Amino acid sequence: MARSSVQPAGVQSSWSALNRWAGRRRRRPPDASNGERRSPPATSTLHAAAFGASLRTESDWDCVALVHNHSFGWVTGRIDGVLVGFADVITDRFAHAWLQDVMVAPDRQRSGIGLQLVNRAADEARRSNCEWLHVDFDDHVADFYYQHCGFTRTKAGLKYLQLCSGRPACIHGV
Repeated sequence: MARSSVQPAGVQSSWSALNRWAGRRRRRPPDASNGERRSPPATSTLHAAAFGASLRTESDWDCVALVHNHSFGWVTGRIDGVLVGFADVITDRFAHAWLQDVMVAPDRQRSGIGLQLVNRAADEARRSNCEWLHVDFDDHVADFYYQHCGFTRTKAGLKYLQLCSGRPACIHGV
């Protein structure tokens, strides 16, 4: 597995786990700050920039609630206090963990931040006795996961669950 012990210059990463699964003190997701709710939240802004998605408001995508309700934990990367990277980790609380929404600000991509996030997430999942870390991704980032992060190719299935043009299982206009 390719791993780098060198952190990108100026990046501080942190792991936060929910106490119900990891036995640790409950931490607030990256958008929760002393009870204040920002709109749009930092994670939504990062998500829109990293994935080229539309910017979602807190009313239609409450990242704080999503993370609290579904996550095992998350890794953040910050430079001078600004959120530049995020990776969510979901688990079955037994043998498997999944990376979700690994994202790095576009102007910080290819600088090692993503690798740092994935390695930290893997370390924390391993420390919690997970045996497997799963991830799915688009083709344009396959080399990152296979060559830099040490994932192996596997066969997996994906089923689109929303209707598209009135037909089930239609994805991206297919």
